[in-house]
Amino acid sequence: APQFDSLPVFRWSNIGQSTLHIGPMAQDFYHLFEVGEKEHYINMIDADGVTFLGIKYLEKKLNQAPASEEVDELQEQLRKEQEAQAEMERRINELYEKVDTH
Repeated sequence: APQFDSLPVFRWSNIGQSTLHIGPMAQDFYHLFEVGEKEHYINMIDADGVTFLGIKYLEKKLNQAPASEEVDELQEQLRKEQEAQAEMERRINELYEKVDTH
């Protein structure tokens, strides 16, 4: 999927008009998605298509995200491993102290 985060979105108005719009610049849209008849115009069918592409991309990413239970389990495993590592470091330090005093 195209990198949606690389598409700048601006507030803009057409030259000589005061009505504000929001969206990407047509040239940026054209170069990123490579669709449309003209580089300086975004056709609504292309804008709609890219919107649906974005929705599908988000849905895929959300479905790949771990469930909160999985995250909790991984955090608990990490906590236990950190405790075990701290205990090993404590034991190693004790051994060094014994070696240094003899």
